Amino acid sequence: MDELKFTPDPNHEIGTGHFRKGHKLNNGFHKWSKERQERRRQLSRENCLRLINNPDSNFGPHRKSPPGICKKVIALETGEVYYSVAECARKNGVGLSALFASLRRGTRCGGKKYMFYSVYEEVNKRLKEKGVI
Repeated sequence: MDELKFTPDPNHEIGTGHFRKGHKLNNGFHKWSKERQERRRQLSRENCLRLINNPDSNFGPHRKSPPGICKKVIALETGEVYYSVAECARKNGVGLSALFASLRRGTRCGGKKYMFYSVYEEVNKRLKEKGVI
């Protein structure tokens, strides 16, 4: 019975990535030489900085097209429209979960009032029909 018990391999290196996420072909990064890993990291950093600093790119702060499936958010005091709740939270320095909670409850977050853009349009449409606006 003792020979059936699991014994870990003493030659197994800890952190070799045996249980890494993703496809097995993409998990070879940890096997690369340190110079090659650093070269790849540097290339990735340069590529990101180039895209961020290029105003014609659709990456980073210069993003022109909205992300796939996101709800737009409007800041009621400034009238600024954000593509998503995450973008609004990042740009205004508030927590994502706090912003979601304030959007659901209709309360302030970080001293400002926010609303989903679809709800804002619906409210404005109804107020215009009643002649309030």
